[in-house]
Amino acid sequence: MEILKSLLREFNTDIVNSAILITMASIFVQGLWFKKAQQVEFVEYVPILLTTMGIFGTFLGIVLGLLEFNQLDIEASIPPLLNGLKTAFITSLAGIFSSLIFKTLSTFSYLKPKQVLDIIYRTTPEAILGVIQAQVVEIKLLKDALVGNEESTLFGQLRITT
Repeated sequence: MEILKSLLREFNTDIVNSAILITMASIFVQGLWFKKAQQVEFVEYVPILLTTMGIFGTFLGIVLGLLEFNQLDIEASIPPLLNGLKTAFITSLAGIFSSLIFKTLSTFSYLKPKQVLDIIYRTTPEAILGVIQAQVVEIKLLKDALVGNEESTLFGQLRITT
């Protein structure tokens, strides 16, 4: 515990602010780039990641401010506490704001990949029918797993336990 405290005491709140904000900006830009490159998994995660980075900055800022707080010398403890709170609020605001901006920009058509529209237009009725038929098979399997007279079904297990 003391090792962590001594490590955290070495942090400068201005450097922490800069590091978190630069990381957020990098994630934001990468998200926009991946949106164009159709890396859907990362793009869907970007708003959550930006908000999480803001929350991380919030708690880190509060911890940094409270580490130097001395209740016996409140007047001298106020400036470090305020610096920590400044980090907390700046990173929270940046995380939430950048997440909102990213979500908004992601909805505009110029960020949507054109190849997805081409795939939609090239889909044949046969392909659609194949997907529907596969869904019917899966729904039947699900129905068979839920109801029936066998003990292996969900309904059968409920009858055994009651």
